[in-house]
Amino acid sequence: MDMIANAGKRTTDAAKHHQDVLSWILIEKALAPDGIPGEILAGALQLINNSLKRLSTLAGWPVTAIGGDMAITAGGRAYVLLSESERWRYDALMDKAITLACGLKLIVLDRFDVLLPTARGQLFAC
Repeated sequence: MDMIANAGKRTTDAAKHHQDVLSWILIEKALAPDGIPGEILAGALQLINNSLKRLSTLAGWPVTAIGGDMAITAGGRAYVLLSESERWRYDALMDKAITLACGLKLIVLDRFDVLLPTARGQLFAC
């Protein structure tokens, strides 16, 4: 008889626990990499990618970008497949984009000789 009398209370307690679990699942999803952190990253990447696109266009170089998975591409090609000169150009554009985002006014670039002669003048366009 005691079990029957407590059935209503147990049902109410079970429903509360179930609601707690559902709330924790929502929190887990919000804090997952593709949740709130992913949204923050996407916003930051959008600013950097917009800057990279503008700088790439000014220099006349392939558009460089960073994907949501942090994959780096230049002209649609993966960073690891780029030549040394192409990597240098990407790195220079990334340095400039970060410098602009941070409000800094100085970039130090080394190994300018890695660039193909035709690309050296393009660097000064951006």
